[in-house]
Amino acid sequence: MYRILFVEDDNAILYIVKKYKLWRSSEFQIAQTAENGKEGLEYLEKDSYDLVILDIRMPLIDGIECMRRMREKGDKTLVLLASTFKDFKYAKEGIRLGALDFIEKPYTEEKLAESLALARRSLLERMSAREISLDLYSYINKKRLKDVEEKLFLMKAEAGAELLETSRELKQNYEQEPSKAALLLELIFKEIWKQMIWKYKWIALLETPEIEIRDETYEENFRKNLAELTTIIEKYSLYKQDYQVNKICGILVSNIANPEVMDIMEVELGLTKDYVNRLFHAKMGLTISQFTTMLKMEYAKKQLRKTNDKVYEISKRLGYQTTDYFTHLFKSYTGYTPVQYRKNL
Repeated sequence: MYRILFVEDDNAILYIVKKYKLWRSSEFQIAQTAENGKEGLEYLEKDSYDLVILDIRMPLIDGIECMRRMREKGDKTLVLLASTFKDFKYAKEGIRLGALDFIEKPYTEEKLAESLALARRSLLERMSAREISLDLYSYINKKRLKDVEEKLFLMKAEAGAELLETSRELKQNYEQEPSKAALLLELIFKEIWKQMIWKYKWIALLETPEIEIRDETYEENFRKNLAELTTIIEKYSLYKQDYQVNKICGILVSNIANPEVMDIMEVELGLTKDYVNRLFHAKMGLTISQFTTMLKMEYAKKQLRKTNDKVYEISKRLGYQTTDYFTHLFKSYTGYTPVQYRKNL
């Protein structure tokens, strides 16, 4: 059970928060409350906590000053800062001091649950690093991991089988501590993603896989993360790419809205446009024009998922003259208009 020091000057708010249903099933408990930063610091002197939730605006010592004093004393306890939207300009200092997250007030059970989930992940990482000197290669050494990555990038079935074997080994060896097995497996997947974007740097502008392994959904998360990575490899035909094609893709993504991209490519590669087109088609089975449209649609999908940008803004960013034409292409590619796609997320 993780212990929380909840520092909030409004007792009525604290009363409501304590009544939230999430505490019944959560691994967190409110171990102590304080009415201001001064009182909070006194409690931290006397006892230890896994997490401190600090309101930014409080009398005597506010949340930012409380956090600053904690860090000056070498106290590295995780901190969540709470504030109203208008207070976020003050939260920049909290970022500098290492605040884990910000909860926008008024509190809701959903907002708090999301921040606690983030805190849980961070605490697990700290625990693993401290207790078992977490080493990514405890169960899969560098040579073996590199071999798995190469097989996966080439879409060889053995890669999935080897990763499955590794996941089972971790589950078995950490049978009594499933959260550690989950964290190790998550780091392995993150390392594979890291290597993918190191080799194909342009991919990071189009894709952001949500890699997470939780002990309670271990097998399901394993399948989901493996499927997500293999889908990216298949979608962009990474297994077909050599050095030149990879470079072509990088130029296309970096100049995604530039109508003169082929002229840029001719200069950067030192090859004629006609030769580049033939080379790309021979390797990928698609024309550069077809592949560019796909890149634009994937970029648009990411923007619709990750931002609140208007459809016309995304369309303009991609170099389309009219939003209607962009919408037509997007619907042809996904089966949905941009607005429908965003609503269905």
